[in-house]
Amino acid sequence: MSKLIKLAWRSVWRNRRRSIITMSAIGFAILLTTITRSLQFGMYDAVESHAIRSFNGDFHVQHPQFQKDRTLNRSIEANAADWEQWIVSHPNLIAFTQRITSGGLISTENPDGRQSSYAIMVIGVNPVRETEVTEFMEVEKVTEGQPLQAGLNNEILIGHRLAKNMEASVGDEVVILSQGYRNEMAVDLYRIRGILTSGAVGIDKSGVVMSLADAQELFSMPNRVTQVVFRTTDFRQTDEIVQRIEPGGKLKILPWQTLIPDIEQMIALDNVGGAIMLVFIMVIVGFEIFNTTMMGILERRRELGVLQAIGMKPGQITVMLLVESIMKICLALLISVLISALLLHFIADKPFSMGEEYDEVMRSTFGYEASMVFSPDLKVYAEPLIWITIISTLSLIYPIYVVSQLKPIAAVQNT
Repeated sequence: MSKLIKLAWRSVWRNRRRSIITMSAIGFAILLTTITRSLQFGMYDAVESHAIRSFNGDFHVQHPQFQKDRTLNRSIEANAADWEQWIVSHPNLIAFTQRITSGGLISTENPDGRQSSYAIMVIGVNPVRETEVTEFMEVEKVTEGQPLQAGLNNEILIGHRLAKNMEASVGDEVVILSQGYRNEMAVDLYRIRGILTSGAVGIDKSGVVMSLADAQELFSMPNRVTQVVFRTTDFRQTDEIVQRIEPGGKLKILPWQTLIPDIEQMIALDNVGGAIMLVFIMVIVGFEIFNTTMMGILERRRELGVLQAIGMKPGQITVMLLVESIMKICLALLISVLISALLLHFIADKPFSMGEEYDEVMRSTFGYEASMVFSPDLKVYAEPLIWITIISTLSLIYPIYVVSQLKPIAAVQNT
């Protein structure tokens, strides 16, 4: 076997021109697909992280029916569980906050004296705890006015798009009308304290944020909330973390994948496109391997015939060519993976701007910069390696079969 390996290596060296072509095709395919998939997975993580950190949170604890019937009658008691003990008992939990979310109408008087009303989403929060879990209420997100603070009464923040539609500004007074707990009428007067550019489209377009105490008073539901939102050490591990928590009572835990399924569906659809491109590239590489292997065999028919004539068995020649092909493939894979890993080592987790103008549009519209982010995860190497192994193996089947059927006399006579 060692002699066959030596012969195969010498053959690779003698035919280095064709070997370099094959290895270059494999290396370019691995490098291209690795960088492309790294960018895809990096952008997926960035989108998911933005959606979760901007408003949603890692998981919610709420009434079992609240997700389907989002009424205040499906609220829970604020002390339905010992939330602080959850943080102590589960090291993967970082912080929690309580909210009240409900719909309603906001009414204001325009500068020309006309009354106008808009549909809104009322969000009652604890200003201090909320910033420990999400980012939509951070100081820099309040582009006008002042941030919400604990102890303030009847003061609100509104989304910047809603403010633009209402032609409202900081200091204006508005009336909020809604339906409270047990179907009671909910109405009160509030002063706009600040304008939010949160990065969460729903909040910027129709969000009205007030203190949890004000929301409980507006909706006549003291000591009740609609959900408790938690932050974990790693949102990618939310499912595993949730499975280790026993909520107890009439409570249900919903991970972010269930709360915002559109994100998962969008990523799955885009991932399919990336996989199709990966397969397309791999098929092209497979044809290149097949072509160079077949051309090499046709050019070496006389050589292979002579080897058979002096005593080498067809099986030995087949093994030699197979080892030769495997050497080229493995060497190309090793070099390309090393180059890809070195490149990703320098660019992974370092966002690349897509241009000042584009960043400004994304910042003003969605509240964050849509930079290119590369992921260093091992899965960006695994997919190309698996596919190139499969394609390379399939592309060698017919050339090896041709060699196994080679007749020494016919091969020697072939010039």
